[in-house]
Amino acid sequence: MTGITAVVAPAGALGGVDVRGAAPGTRETDALSTASSGERVHAVLLVGRSVFGLAAADGATTELESRGIGLPIEVDGAGRLTIPIVAAAVVFDFASGDPAIRPGPDEGRRVVSEALDDPMTRPARGLAGAGCGTMVGGIVGQRRHGGLGHASLVLPDDGQLVVAALVVVNSAGTPFDGAGMSLYAVGGGFDTPGPLPDFSRITSSRGNTTLGVIGTNARLTKAQLGQVATMAHDGLARAIRPLHTGVDGDVVFALSTADRGHVDGVVVHDWGPAAVSIVGAMAADAATRAVLDAIGDAR
Repeated sequence: MTGITAVVAPAGALGGVDVRGAAPGTRETDALSTASSGERVHAVLLVGRSVFGLAAADGATTELESRGIGLPIEVDGAGRLTIPIVAAAVVFDFASGDPAIRPGPDEGRRVVSEALDDPMTRPARGLAGAGCGTMVGGIVGQRRHGGLGHASLVLPDDGQLVVAALVVVNSAGTPFDGAGMSLYAVGGGFDTPGPLPDFSRITSSRGNTTLGVIGTNARLTKAQLGQVATMAHDGLARAIRPLHTGVDGDVVFALSTADRGHVDGVVVHDWGPAAVSIVGAMAADAATRAVLDAIGDAR
């Protein structure tokens, strides 16, 4: 009842990140901040079992290095090295299964290997990967399974712009239909948006955090990708109530594969603020749909 989900970019992807939750567990997020010089990321791991799950990133790094995937660096006396950049974020899923069973380096190597070697198919969703042991609710509504979900939006104009979202939902808040304002499994419409949060139960909420990865082929800068990640949080907030609490470690990564490997970049707009607004709005919508996709398949 725990697991890993890996998003791998063999040719490297330009990356940004936005950490909004107050209780995050992460690796290499500073490298993706706009204040750092690092720009490329070769994999993002979403992992269960809180900080213990971060050990899986070590195995992922080793597997990528063995395949020659990473930043090539010349070092005096050591020759040419390959340095993979693997970012990671975790969810607290100890409420499910045996807490002594935790993803480690072996599982990190395996998940990256499968991502690189398996045929390109629609990823599993629901209780799969990092979504295996997830739960939602507690502050609003009853505790129930969370899950892994994904969704993508495509604009056929301007060279087939693609913006996709993958999320792991493990929130203290409860997912709901952001369009109908009805709480998940509670019902009601805009006039009856459901019960108010019961914050007396917040101290018992220990299985929390929603994670997301936005992927696009849009040509954006690192700073613009950070803005896309920020806007994607809005999409999560439309579907989870409440979000970004003191017991959640919500994190969204944003990756652009533009002009990397076989992926041609799409110029969304000649004016930068317009480009990031378009991609960010699509990312938020995709994130909302991905949350509902995760919950709908949580079985």
